[in-house]
Amino acid sequence: MGDVERKKQLFITTLPVKKELNNVVKNVISLKPSSVQFIYVSGGFAQESYAFDPLGNIRFYFGKKVKFYGTHMLSNGHFLFPEYSIANPTLNNPHANVFHEVDMMGRVYRTYMVEKGIHHWATEKEKGGNLLITSSTLNRTLGMENSVIELDRTTGEVVRELDLNQCFDITYRNRHDWAHINSIQYLPLEDAVILSLRNLHSIVKIHWESQKLEWILCNPKFWEQTEMKDKVLCPTGNIESWFYQQHAAEIVCQNGHKKEIMLFDNHIATRRPVDYFDETSESFVMFFIIDEKNRTVTLKKRIPTKKSNIRSNAVYMKDKNRLFGMSAALSKRTDEYHGMIEEFDFDTEELIRSYAVKPDYFTAYPVIFNHREMSKPLELDIPYEVGKVAVLNKVSRSQAKSLGWNEDADIADKSYYKTRILNHLLLIREKDNEIRKVFAVGSNHIYYMDKDQTIQYDPEKFANMRYYLAFPLDQCAPDKYVFYLKTNENLYQIKDIIEILE
Repeated sequence: MGDVERKKQLFITTLPVKKELNNVVKNVISLKPSSVQFIYVSGGFAQESYAFDPLGNIRFYFGKKVKFYGTHMLSNGHFLFPEYSIANPTLNNPHANVFHEVDMMGRVYRTYMVEKGIHHWATEKEKGGNLLITSSTLNRTLGMENSVIELDRTTGEVVRELDLNQCFDITYRNRHDWAHINSIQYLPLEDAVILSLRNLHSIVKIHWESQKLEWILCNPKFWEQTEMKDKVLCPTGNIESWFYQQHAAEIVCQNGHKKEIMLFDNHIATRRPVDYFDETSESFVMFFIIDEKNRTVTLKKRIPTKKSNIRSNAVYMKDKNRLFGMSAALSKRTDEYHGMIEEFDFDTEELIRSYAVKPDYFTAYPVIFNHREMSKPLELDIPYEVGKVAVLNKVSRSQAKSLGWNEDADIADKSYYKTRILNHLLLIREKDNEIRKVFAVGSNHIYYMDKDQTIQYDPEKFANMRYYLAFPLDQCAPDKYVFYLKTNENLYQIKDIIEILE
């Protein structure tokens, strides 16, 4: 007998899509079939993460809220998922300092903790290698969204930190958020990073080990009165319009000393106004050819997309000759739709498909569900939690009193300063930059966590944000502890008593 083909149809009943995602995607233009099966959307003020098919049907979503910057894709099909409600205070927007590597089944492979926190972007140095995350130095005057941290993929240890304050002259270092890194790409063959600096209207290449600035891609007028002018690539050809407050810079092709770079040009200049800014009603996906040997740059393409004032990204699929413009936060909203996703034929620049999405977002990407990877069992003998949310200080009783602690403290309002335990973390809910110190006072040991190094410079936007401050119990010796919160004005005692055993 020959082979017999058998087919069996399976029906799996799932939970209904949560109400926030009902009819969230509208198919606007469908001139040709889409080149991808699913598009994954994440972040924004809605803090949602979901994937939809070419008909606009939601086919996957995370039930848990994510931070505004969304999740960050890894080469193995997993994501870095920052906690929405656990954060570290900064100089304006609090940073998530606990994040997880998860797969599309929601399984957690490892939890990372980093004291200074993570904001816009994360990527891998190489496939399966160390993590590069955007962070902040938290220097009192020039310390916001100005650093890149390398984390050991296994231990969570901070291997290296790039401080942009050390790479530029003082010309534009005149505000706490002077650079505003919003994307990273690592080039392994050159040990260099490509960074998008939104508040400088610039893309830069920096050698990772030496931390030397190699070049700047920007309108040369912006840098001509600075010490950095010799680092600016010289434009060739007719570049009539440049990019402003861009996002998601990425080298998409390289041939010898020539690189092709893509970026999403939001084309807005509110954070760093310049008198030569040319107002447009559109945003753009731009492609430049950089000749590193001759230090020149040529414009290859400038494709208009729906105007998006903030966030957004682009995806170039060379093998399919398609380009996606992900306009994440429309300046002119269509009905209740706040975002747009457009698919273009790359060669002709014809718009062939578009989707309107109700909530704004941070980034969107075509995604493939790796069923084989998701079917593998979790490894249970690897370190599950790595890194540190904070480093505690051990002090004597007299030293603690000199820092503002005493036993005669009011009992904290439990409905306001809510507490809970997450593994070895004591989580204390606060209003941004309100708690300055947390004391753990035992019979034989006293520890404190200090947050005096931060201050809120943008109170209208961020001062009323509430989140959980994380205190690491695993750094405390065995004892029975009472916890005290020192704010700018008062000292409170938490009713909870925690005993740490041998």
